[in-house]
Amino acid sequence: MPAGLTGENEIKIFILYLLNQINCGICYGDIENITYESGYVGYFDFADIFAKLIDSGDIEKSGSNGENIYNITPRGRAIAENLPHLLPSGSKTKGTSAAARYSDLKKSGAVYSHTLEPDEETGGYIFKCSVKEKNREILNISLLIKDEITAGKTAANFKENPGNIYRGIYAVLSRNADFLF
Repeated sequence: MPAGLTGENEIKIFILYLLNQINCGICYGDIENITYESGYVGYFDFADIFAKLIDSGDIEKSGSNGENIYNITPRGRAIAENLPHLLPSGSKTKGTSAAARYSDLKKSGAVYSHTLEPDEETGGYIFKCSVKEKNREILNISLLIKDEITAGKTAANFKENPGNIYRGIYAVLSRNADFLF
C-alpha cells in the first residue's frame, strides 16, 4: 500500500479531487471504493472526513430512488480545483484512474446481468455475471459456489453493487488492488 495521506486537510482535498473528477452524482459506497482503490485513505479516516465534508457544505446529499447520492458543491469544486498541488502526484494519478473507470461505466450506460443456478454435478451453485458496454461484453464470469448462503449473498451483492464488483475484479487482475490486502 502506498504511503497514506498524512492529514485531515489532505484527505479532504483528495476526496473532493475525486468527486470533481467524476463530475456526477455518486452513491456513498462507490466513492468509498474509489477512494480505497487509490490506497491512500483508510476506512475510518474516509468515513470521518466524508461526514465532515457534508457538514461543511463541500459535499451535498440528495435522494434518488431511495438511495442517497452525493455531489460536490461549488465550494467543494473550488477547493478541488485550486488546491490539488497540495496532494502527492501519485495519489492524483491513482485517483484519476479510479475515477475515470467509474465515470466511463456510468456514462456508457453499462448493462449488468447475472444468474444463479444449481449445479447438479457438485451440489453447489453456478453464479454467472456479465457487464456489457455499448453492446460489447467487457466482463463475463462464471463462478462455482459451494453453499447456498454464500451463493445468495454473492448474487445479492452483485445486484446491489455491479459497478463495484467490476472495478474490484479489474483492480485485482491489473494488480492495482493494494487496498484489498
